[in-house]
Amino acid sequence: KKEIENTANKIRKDFFKYKTEPQKLFDLILDNFLLYTNSSFGLIGDILHDEDNNPSIKPYSLIDLTWDKQTKSLYQHPREDAFEFSILNNIFGEVVRTKEIKITHDFSNEKSSNETPKVHPPLDTFAGIPIIIDDKMTSIIAVANAKHYTQDLIESLSPLFIATADIVSLFKYEAEVQKSKEISLHSAKLASIGELAAGVGHEINNPLAIADGNINMIYKKLTQMSLLTTELDSFFLKYQAASKRISSIVNGLRIFARNNEVELCTINVTSKIIETVELIKIIYEKQ
Repeated sequence: KKEIENTANKIRKDFFKYKTEPQKLFDLILDNFLLYTNSSFGLIGDILHDEDNNPSIKPYSLIDLTWDKQTKSLYQHPREDAFEFSILNNIFGEVVRTKEIKITHDFSNEKSSNETPKVHPPLDTFAGIPIIIDDKMTSIIAVANAKHYTQDLIESLSPLFIATADIVSLFKYEAEVQKSKEISLHSAKLASIGELAAGVGHEINNPLAIADGNINMIYKKLTQMSLLTTELDSFFLKYQAASKRISSIVNGLRIFARNNEVELCTINVTSKIIETVELIKIIYEKQ
């Protein structure tokens, strides 16, 4: 028991060593579970849920239990979702559903064992242990093919289970902190862009208003003096179109640069959609 407690303490210390390499730490943890239970196969997995709250298991660490070229390739070159187990009508699913320890010494005859591929290494015995934090099952530890599993053996490993729960909590906390940092950084970037957009919009709008006033004055003068030719009239129309285009972009920048103050009011949804479409159209119409 003292050795197990020392191992559990070392695992906690190793968190700082493998803080950026969680799989290496979970591999070490799994190696200890295999050693103390004398098991051939094992898994430490995170419990995930989809939009409909259906659970799946995504391994933190998994013994190389590959049985063909395809699974060997997935294990050696894993994708993000390569080993996420979403079909849990099996003995793993029973542990997830009941949140209770599951031990069997006759795996092939278990109703919940489900079939394994023909060339899959045979599984004879099995022990599945839920890791529960604050009444929520966050992960699962499963070992297989030891000569015998007992409740006493599982209980003797409680320091390791507690240490594993601590490590899972720490990595989940680190992930949340990192996500918060990324969101804050993204928000700061948007705020900076918003301030820049407001400044640029102001700098463009002022000279544009002066240019519009001068062009309109020239147009009226030429009309009064009967000097407005078809060619000149076409030029003024092109200018008005260009000016309107610039004005739309500036208004779009103003919308983008609005402050974060919330004001409840009635709006015309159609007009807002049209404004958005116009801004996007200006940006992408040439692509």
